Amino acid sequence: MAVSQSRLYNFVNDKNAGTPITASKVDAELNAQIAALNRKVIAASTAPSSPIDGDSWIDLSQDPPVLKIYDQTNAGWTSESIRSDFGEYTAKTAPILADSVIINDSADSDAIKEVTLSNMLKLVYPVGVVVTFGVSTSPNTLFGFGTWTAIEGTVIVGLKSTGTFDTLDETGGAQSVAHTHTIADNTESTNVGWDGNGCGSKNYTAEDHTHGEGLTGEDTISVLQPYIVKYVWQRTA
Repeated sequence: MAVSQSRLYNFVNDKNAGTPITASKVDAELNAQIAALNRKVIAASTAPSSPIDGDSWIDLSQDPPVLKIYDQTNAGWTSESIRSDFGEYTAKTAPILADSVIINDSADSDAIKEVTLSNMLKLVYPVGVVVTFGVSTSPNTLFGFGTWTAIEGTVIVGLKSTGTFDTLDETGGAQSVAHTHTIADNTESTNVGWDGNGCGSKNYTAEDHTHGEGLTGEDTISVLQPYIVKYVWQRTA
């Protein structure tokens, strides 16, 4: 809690200043720590009722929310910044890639280290990742790292273990295909007419014949699926 951190910070300052550290002072500090741990941090738009000295309240009525500590001496809530052994901090609402955060390095016995936001993004966007943007800015400019290759004029399909799409990064397909219609020649038909035995005769004969040359027609058919155009990039290094 903020009060606990503030007290510890002052305790360290006393040590650095050469102020004697007595048993009673240590006991008092431990009691303060226990009391702080037993108190609740309340997040609400209105102040908690019946607060005691050192209570913490995250004021949600403000944007961004503000951490406040109850000061019993002055009977009121005071705004607190984040404080630790590294110093005092205020919120930054528009971070940039060069900004850094403090981490515990698990690969180095949880040593406290600093890492930039740009380096943290490398975990999210490793080599091989594909991103889609609605802006033309290169990911190298946006993220501050990597070599990115634009994927242009091609849709992406998921890999399948068998069939047409069984090889990673394989390309293929076309926007349209040519289609040919053919009607074969020598198509037979039968005509029915008079047999020449005189007017009114009911006798008919069938005459077989064939049509002339075959017919062929060509057309181009679009096979485009419904689409929306975006900028697509793949990180290659």
